[in-house]
Amino acid sequence: MLMLADRGEIDFAAPVATYWPEFAANGKEGVLVRHVLGHTAGLPGWNPGITGETLYDWDATCANLAAQATWWEPGTQSGYHALSQGYLEGEIVRRVTGRSIGTYFRDEVAEPLGADFHIGLPESEEHRVATMITPDLALGEGQGLDPDSIAVRALMSCRISGAECNTREWRAAEIPAAGGTGNARSVARVHAALANGGTVDGVRLLSAEGVDQIFAEQ
Repeated sequence: MLMLADRGEIDFAAPVATYWPEFAANGKEGVLVRHVLGHTAGLPGWNPGITGETLYDWDATCANLAAQATWWEPGTQSGYHALSQGYLEGEIVRRVTGRSIGTYFRDEVAEPLGADFHIGLPESEEHRVATMITPDLALGEGQGLDPDSIAVRALMSCRISGAECNTREWRAAEIPAAGGTGNARSVARVHAALANGGTVDGVRLLSAEGVDQIFAEQ
Protein backbone atom coordinates (compact mmCIF):
# COMPACT_ATOMS: atom_id res chain seq x y z
CA MET A 1 0.00 0.00 0.00
CA LEU A 2 2.86 2.36 0.82
CA MET A 3 4.50 1.54 -2.51
CA LEU A 4 1.32 2.26 -4.44
CA ALA A 5 0.92 5.59 -2.66
CA ASP A 6 4.58 6.41 -3.27
CA ARG A 7 4.05 5.79 -6.98
CA GLY A 8 0.95 8.00 -7.07
CA GLU A 9 -1.40 5.09 -7.79
CA ILE A 10 -3.48 5.47 -4.63
CA ASP A 11 -4.27 8.37 -2.32
CA PHE A 12 -4.59 7.59 1.38
CA ALA A 13 -7.07 10.48 1.73
CA ALA A 14 -9.36 9.14 -1.01
CA PRO A 15 -12.52 7.13 -0.33
CA VAL A 16 -12.06 3.38 -0.69
CA ALA A 17 -14.97 3.46 -3.16
CA THR A 18 -12.81 5.51 -5.55
CA TYR A 19 -10.99 2.28 -6.34
CA TRP A 20 -13.62 -0.27 -5.29
CA PRO A 21 -17.04 1.19 -6.23
CA GLU A 22 -19.12 -1.61 -4.68
CA PHE A 23 -17.62 -0.76 -1.30
CA ALA A 24 -19.79 2.37 -1.07
CA ALA A 25 -22.84 0.22 -0.20
CA ASN A 26 -24.61 0.65 3.14
CA GLY A 27 -23.29 4.14 3.85
CA LYS A 28 -19.56 3.50 3.42
CA GLU A 29 -18.95 6.33 0.95
CA GLY A 30 -16.90 8.17 3.56
CA VAL A 31 -14.54 5.34 4.51
CA LEU A 32 -11.08 6.46 3.45
CA VAL A 33 -8.07 4.39 2.47
CA ARG A 34 -6.23 5.72 5.51
CA HIS A 35 -9.02 4.41 7.73
CA VAL A 36 -8.38 0.93 6.35
CA LEU A 37 -4.63 1.19 6.96
CA GLY A 38 -5.14 2.55 10.47
CA HIS A 39 -7.69 -0.05 11.65
CA THR A 40 -10.30 2.68 12.05
CA ALA A 41 -12.57 1.71 9.12
CA GLY A 42 -15.15 0.03 11.36
CA LEU A 43 -15.06 -3.33 9.56
CA PRO A 44 -13.16 -5.57 11.99
CA GLY A 45 -15.11 -8.69 10.96
CA TRP A 46 -17.90 -10.07 8.83
CA ASN A 47 -21.62 -9.47 9.21
CA PRO A 48 -23.15 -11.88 8.43
CA GLY A 49 -20.41 -14.14 9.71
CA ILE A 50 -18.46 -16.46 7.44
CA THR A 51 -16.85 -19.87 7.81
CA GLY A 52 -13.13 -20.43 7.78
CA GLU A 53 -13.46 -22.05 4.37
CA THR A 54 -14.92 -18.84 2.97
CA LEU A 55 -11.53 -17.21 3.52
CA TYR A 56 -10.30 -19.27 0.57
CA ASP A 57 -12.87 -17.59 -1.69
CA TRP A 58 -11.50 -14.10 -2.26
CA ASP A 59 -14.50 -12.72 -4.13
CA ALA A 60 -17.07 -13.95 -1.61
CA THR A 61 -15.08 -12.69 1.36
CA CYS A 62 -14.61 -9.23 -0.14
CA ALA A 63 -18.24 -9.02 -1.33
CA ASN A 64 -19.38 -9.52 2.27
CA LEU A 65 -17.20 -6.64 3.47
CA ALA A 66 -18.36 -4.41 0.62
CA ALA A 67 -22.05 -5.05 1.35
CA GLN A 68 -22.16 -4.54 5.10
CA ALA A 69 -22.44 -1.40 7.20
CA THR A 70 -19.59 -0.23 9.42
CA TRP A 71 -19.58 -1.28 13.08
CA TRP A 72 -18.70 2.27 14.22
CA GLU A 73 -18.21 5.66 12.62
CA PRO A 74 -15.01 5.36 10.55
CA GLY A 75 -12.08 7.39 11.79
CA THR A 76 -13.50 7.96 15.27
CA GLN A 77 -11.95 4.97 17.03
CA SER A 78 -9.51 2.16 16.41
CA GLY A 79 -10.26 -1.56 16.56
CA TYR A 80 -8.06 -4.40 15.40
CA HIS A 81 -9.21 -5.68 11.98
CA ALA A 82 -7.63 -9.07 12.65
CA LEU A 83 -8.48 -10.99 9.48
CA SER A 84 -10.52 -8.46 7.50
CA GLN A 85 -7.59 -6.05 7.16
CA GLY A 86 -5.83 -8.13 4.54
CA TYR A 87 -8.90 -8.46 2.36
CA LEU A 88 -9.70 -4.75 2.54
CA GLU A 89 -6.17 -3.77 1.56
CA GLY A 90 -5.81 -6.63 -0.89
CA GLU A 91 -8.95 -5.75 -2.82
CA ILE A 92 -7.78 -2.14 -3.16
CA VAL A 93 -4.48 -3.46 -4.53
CA ARG A 94 -6.31 -5.75 -6.96
CA ARG A 95 -8.63 -3.00 -8.19
CA VAL A 96 -5.74 -0.59 -8.76
CA THR A 97 -3.12 -2.93 -10.22
CA GLY A 98 -5.11 -5.81 -11.68
CA ARG A 99 -2.97 -8.17 -9.60
CA SER A 100 -3.79 -10.03 -6.41
CA ILE A 101 -1.91 -8.81 -3.36
CA GLY A 102 0.08 -12.07 -3.29
CA THR A 103 1.13 -11.63 -6.91
CA TYR A 104 1.94 -7.96 -6.38
CA PHE A 105 4.01 -8.79 -3.29
CA ARG A 106 5.89 -11.50 -5.15
CA ASP A 107 6.60 -9.33 -8.22
CA GLU A 108 7.37 -6.05 -6.50
CA VAL A 109 8.82 -7.04 -3.11
CA ALA A 110 9.84 -10.66 -2.60
CA GLU A 111 11.56 -11.36 -5.91
CA PRO A 112 13.46 -8.05 -6.15
CA LEU A 113 14.72 -8.52 -2.58
CA GLY A 114 15.30 -12.26 -2.86
CA ALA A 115 12.98 -12.74 0.13
CA ASP A 116 11.68 -16.28 0.60
CA PHE A 117 8.20 -15.19 1.71
CA HIS A 118 4.87 -15.99 0.06
CA ILE A 119 1.28 -14.76 0.32
CA GLY A 120 -0.23 -17.85 -1.26
CA LEU A 121 2.35 -20.64 -1.10
CA PRO A 122 3.23 -22.43 -4.37
CA GLU A 123 2.71 -26.18 -4.11
CA SER A 124 6.35 -26.67 -5.04
CA GLU A 125 7.34 -25.21 -1.64
CA GLU A 126 4.83 -27.19 0.40
CA HIS A 127 7.37 -29.80 1.54
CA ARG A 128 9.42 -27.11 3.30
CA VAL A 129 6.69 -25.93 5.69
CA ALA A 130 6.88 -26.83 9.38
CA THR A 131 3.78 -28.08 11.18
CA MET A 132 2.17 -25.51 13.46
CA ILE A 133 1.38 -26.56 17.03
CA THR A 134 -2.24 -25.55 17.39
CA PRO A 135 -3.65 -23.57 20.34
CA ASP A 136 -5.96 -25.04 22.96
CA LEU A 137 -8.68 -22.48 22.25
CA ALA A 138 -10.07 -21.29 18.95
CA LEU A 139 -9.86 -17.63 17.98
CA GLY A 140 -12.20 -15.57 20.17
CA GLU A 141 -12.85 -18.31 22.71
CA GLY A 142 -12.00 -18.20 26.41
CA GLN A 143 -13.51 -17.65 29.83
CA GLY A 144 -14.55 -14.18 30.88
CA LEU A 145 -14.90 -12.77 27.36
CA ASP A 146 -17.89 -10.56 26.63
CA PRO A 147 -19.66 -12.08 23.60
CA ASP A 148 -21.32 -8.73 22.87
CA SER A 149 -18.06 -6.79 22.68
CA ILE A 150 -16.85 -5.66 19.27
CA ALA A 151 -13.56 -7.50 19.75
CA VAL A 152 -15.16 -10.88 20.42
CA ARG A 153 -17.83 -10.37 17.76
CA ALA A 154 -15.08 -9.59 15.24
CA LEU A 155 -13.06 -12.68 16.08
CA MET A 156 -16.13 -14.92 16.18
CA SER A 157 -17.42 -13.61 12.85
CA CYS A 158 -15.04 -16.06 11.18
CA ARG A 159 -14.50 -19.06 13.43
CA ILE A 160 -11.11 -20.66 12.95
CA SER A 161 -9.36 -23.05 15.29
CA GLY A 162 -5.73 -22.32 14.46
CA ALA A 163 -5.28 -25.75 12.88
CA GLU A 164 -6.21 -24.46 9.41
CA CYS A 165 -2.67 -23.34 8.68
CA ASN A 166 -1.57 -26.99 8.60
CA THR A 167 -3.66 -27.56 5.47
CA ARG A 168 -2.73 -27.07 1.85
CA GLU A 169 -5.95 -25.08 1.32
CA TRP A 170 -4.90 -22.43 3.86
CA ARG A 171 -1.33 -22.16 2.61
CA ALA A 172 -2.37 -21.92 -1.02
CA ALA A 173 -4.97 -19.22 -0.37
CA GLU A 174 -4.09 -15.55 -0.17
CA ILE A 175 -5.06 -14.59 3.39
CA PRO A 176 -2.91 -11.47 3.71
CA ALA A 177 -3.50 -10.65 7.37
CA ALA A 178 -2.80 -14.19 8.61
CA GLY A 179 -1.64 -16.52 5.85
CA GLY A 180 1.87 -15.54 4.82
CA THR A 181 4.48 -18.29 4.73
CA GLY A 182 8.19 -17.66 5.09
CA ASN A 183 11.13 -17.77 7.46
CA ALA A 184 12.84 -15.36 9.80
CA ARG A 185 15.37 -14.23 7.19
CA SER A 186 12.66 -13.33 4.70
CA VAL A 187 10.64 -11.36 7.25
CA ALA A 188 13.78 -9.45 8.27
CA ARG A 189 14.71 -8.85 4.64
CA VAL A 190 11.37 -7.21 3.82
CA HIS A 191 11.30 -5.10 6.98
CA ALA A 192 14.88 -4.00 6.35
CA ALA A 193 13.53 -1.89 3.50
CA LEU A 194 11.50 0.12 5.99
CA ALA A 195 14.38 0.35 8.44
CA ASN A 196 16.77 1.67 5.79
CA GLY A 197 14.85 4.46 4.11
CA GLY A 198 13.17 2.24 1.51
CA THR A 199 16.31 0.63 0.05
CA VAL A 200 18.08 -2.70 0.69
CA ASP A 201 21.34 -3.62 -1.09
CA GLY A 202 20.60 -1.23 -3.94
CA VAL A 203 16.97 -2.35 -4.38
CA ARG A 204 14.61 0.56 -3.76
CA LEU A 205 11.03 -0.21 -2.79
CA LEU A 206 10.09 3.20 -1.39
CA SER A 207 11.34 6.73 -1.30
CA ALA A 208 12.39 8.08 2.09
CA GLU A 209 9.25 10.24 1.98
CA GLY A 210 7.18 7.12 1.32
CA VAL A 211 8.59 5.47 4.42
CA ASP A 212 7.88 8.59 6.46
CA GLN A 213 4.15 8.18 5.79
CA ILE A 214 4.19 5.29 8.27
CA PHE A 215 4.76 7.73 11.10
CA ALA A 216 1.91 10.10 10.27
CA GLU A 217 -0.49 9.71 13.19
CA GLN A 218 -4.01 8.83 12.07
